[in-house]
Amino acid sequence: MNILVKTTFNRSPGDDLARRGVKSLLAEHIKKHNVFVYDAGKDMSDSVRNTLRRNKRIQTDIWHVERSARIDLVIFAGSPVWTGKELVELEDYIVENSVPCYYLGVGTNSSSTERTGEVLKNCKLFIARDDWALETSAKYGVEGIKICCPSIFSFVPIRAMVGEKIGIVVQMDTKSGRQLDLINRFDKDRVRIIAHHIEDYEFLVSVYGGSREIRYSRFIDDLAEMYKGCHSIYSMRVHGAHLAFSLCIPTICLKEKKKSKTCECLGVKVKFPTAFRRGHLISRSDIVRNRVDLRRKYISALRGLYKRLS
Repeated sequence: MNILVKTTFNRSPGDDLARRGVKSLLAEHIKKHNVFVYDAGKDMSDSVRNTLRRNKRIQTDIWHVERSARIDLVIFAGSPVWTGKELVELEDYIVENSVPCYYLGVGTNSSSTERTGEVLKNCKLFIARDDWALETSAKYGVEGIKICCPSIFSFVPIRAMVGEKIGIVVQMDTKSGRQLDLINRFDKDRVRIIAHHIEDYEFLVSVYGGSREIRYSRFIDDLAEMYKGCHSIYSMRVHGAHLAFSLCIPTICLKEKKKSKTCECLGVKVKFPTAFRRGHLISRSDIVRNRVDLRRKYISALRGLYKRLS
């Protein structure tokens, strides 16, 4: 059985986090399968792509429609990009070859094509992470269920809290002044500022120079190690809160607009950057309990897929 998982490499850590969560769900219950990846991140410049390739940090062994490897089913996981112009080639392949599709924890989608309805006719399971995705699927006659993004299953939880830092995950393109106020609330020796994007890192260095600990990586394993050095994570990025949840590190999602049901379905509170208290952090014990419950829901929903692949 050949499974194709759609992701975007080296553009958003969130997509790769979701891919790893799917891998965890499959590996535990399905032994005999092959996983291929479809990279929808085609907007990377050649110079960036070549640099990453030289550093062996880019996935070049990817599936595309010209390859001869037969695909038996396609999984769209965690992303808000689960239909639309970026996926035209893949959606054409799905329709022309009647490939069954599973949507696992997909979110808000602002793009669709004339193929969207045809592709969803091949949908065997639609799990949404928010109401917007459910509304989109319903528009095409597909009844979905809402659980969460599978990214929370991407890592084995750390056994004990050993971190000493307060981790602040930034998103400097949204109200950067308020985020700096948040950072400055804490003693500089207690804080680890974590940037998932190079623009965030450059902005922070321009503000703080070397007076603060500023960490950066675009790769999930690196980011996980940075998080493990923290006893709590205050995240402006939704996927930052999901990574902390996966590691069972107390966290909160700080957003300017309270629109993210993606975090709230985990039990993670969403607060304005200036309106939170330490008591708003979800506790480690609550994360462990909620994670077990959410995994049980996923496994129950995926029984049909497990049976299909057994």
